[in-house]
Amino acid sequence: MLGLGTEVILAIGGNLVGVFSGLVANSQKAKADQQKLMMERLAFDVEHMKARAEIADKEFKVRTQDRFSSATRRVLVLGFLAMVAFISLAPMFTPIDIAVPVEKSSGGTYLFGLIDTTKRWTEWEIIQGAAMFRSSYDQIMLMIFSFYVGSSAVKR
Repeated sequence: MLGLGTEVILAIGGNLVGVFSGLVANSQKAKADQQKLMMERLAFDVEHMKARAEIADKEFKVRTQDRFSSATRRVLVLGFLAMVAFISLAPMFTPIDIAVPVEKSSGGTYLFGLIDTTKRWTEWEIIQGAAMFRSSYDQIMLMIFSFYVGSSAVKR
């Protein structure tokens, strides 16, 4: 076979088997090291969760012993809601005018859009005696609700 002696063929075959078995052994060692690291990470995560649970238990005990903590949350939430309602409804009952930005434009485009004579500007128009509801109020209400539910949902 290819003019090689049996000793050379056996040496090459033994060498290839040795390389292959070395690669398999290294792969198994790498997998074992990876498993070891994963187990160490799992043990660390378990210890970390235990520490967090202990801190949460201590915080819960302190919070439940304080009889004013829930009342404080309720007062804060009601205060925020009253501020949002006052800001929204005050223009209806007081002589406060609301200025609203209105974007206006003049001119146009000609010759398939090659000539553009459009001018845009913002004018403020005054609205009298109207309730003011902005889109950010939804976000404020959601934050207030989340604050109240989040702070009271920590109970076990």
